[in-house]
Amino acid sequence: MASYERAYQEFLSRSDAEGTAAALSNMATCLITLNDFPRALKTHEEARRFCQEKGMTTLVCKPTTT
Repeated sequence: MASYERAYQEFLSRSDAEGTAAALSNMATCLITLNDFPRALKTHEEARRFCQEKGMTTLVCKPTTT
């Protein structure tokens, strides 16, 4: 997790949108495996928001309606 967090900060500092999105996604997945579901959800939401802001629509999961 620490490696993903460092990568995330590095990608942000370099304005690397794809790297930042990948790091956020990897962080969320890692948090799931650590059973930290609230933080995983928050990180997924951050990744979604980031991708929307950067116009990376193929990386944004669209919510389903029932």
